Amino acid sequence: MPMINRKLTADSDIDLALIFTDLDVSRWFETQVPSMMLAAKIDSSVEPHPISNEDFNSGNPFVVEIEKTGIRMTPELIQQN
Repeated sequence: MPMINRKLTADSDIDLALIFTDLDVSRWFETQVPSMMLAAKIDSSVEPHPISNEDFNSGNPFVVEIEKTGIRMTPELIQQN
């Protein structure tokens, strides 16, 4: 079960930030929909959020929250589990 602000509930979701080095903001929707469809096949509680590398480094409040409470997933970390 995911932790959101340290509170777990049965309705909690898993926000998954997907950082793209070349995400065209005008095509964000075309990236979001397939990501959501793929996530739904894996687990309906996974909620993907495509973010451009530029937005990730902009001080965006959503990104600030990700950096404060999120868990960075790296290929090495994923292979360990």
